Formats: sequence, structure tokens, C-alpha cells
Amino acid sequence: MNNSTTIDDLLSQLEQARQIAIEDRKPAAAITATMSAARLLALDKPMIDVTPYGTSIEPLTPEIALAICRKLDDEY
Repeated sequence: MNNSTTIDDLLSQLEQARQIAIEDRKPAAAITATMSAARLLALDKPMIDVTPYGTSIEPLTPEIALAICRKLDDEY
């Protein structure tokens, strides 16, 4: 592996390994490839809700985004 290897390259290689494992009827190897891909994407980490209890975050509308941009333009 060299410095030009990307996450997409690694995911592709893991998918190839998983397919080979499935074809060879080796479920443990297929599971290992799947879990390796999940780890690479950090999907094996618990998700933590950082919003305060009982609140929700409103979506950013185009109007609000424009108002923020104008405010930043005025300040900077």
C-alpha cells in the first residue's frame, strides 16, 4: 500500500475479498471483510446525540443561509 491509496480503494478491495469469501462459502471471512469496511468508515462507533434533550435543530433554509452570508459580509 502506498500514500496514494484512498479509502475508496480500500473499500473496493474489501468488497472484492467479501465477494470471494461468499463464492467460496466462507461466511467468517465475509463477515470480517464487512466489519473491516464498517471500521474503515467508523460505523462501528456508537452514535452520540449531542442535541439537548427535547430540542430539535431546524433545517438551514436558503433564506437563512443568505442572511448569514450577508451578515458575515457586513462584519468582514
